[in-house]
Amino acid sequence: MELSKRDVRQRFDYVPIDKSRPLIYRQDTSRTKRGDPVGSFCRRNDHYVGGVGGKNYLIHRLVWLWKDPATSVYSAVPKVLDHINQDHHDNRYENLRAGKQSLTGNDHQQLEFGFCDESPAQQVLDLSHVVLVR
Repeated sequence: MELSKRDVRQRFDYVPIDKSRPLIYRQDTSRTKRGDPVGSFCRRNDHYVGGVGGKNYLIHRLVWLWKDPATSVYSAVPKVLDHINQDHHDNRYENLRAGKQSLTGNDHQQLEFGFCDESPAQQVLDLSHVVLVR
């Protein structure tokens, strides 16, 4: 089943105090406390990722799904999301905009990612949309 805005909003709140991890947990879980920031830094891909339902997602894509009024399911998140200030650690919605596929030309290079979590329940990240500016 596809991740929806409702799923994300049931689990997380948007509180952009921490620009890298602006989503926080709404409830205590077995591994987190209410109010803890969602996700962790993945050194392999230099991005923040967070898990939902046993699968990892890039935090900025979860933020877009949570905040953007026109987006109701994960597959509707734009394939390219630009960080306006070019700081890919600044995942606040106010710093994100839908990018254009044409921006991924010769000045960009596709990133290759590996696992960021050693848990066997985690799935491979779908990061085909992420580019690194040279």
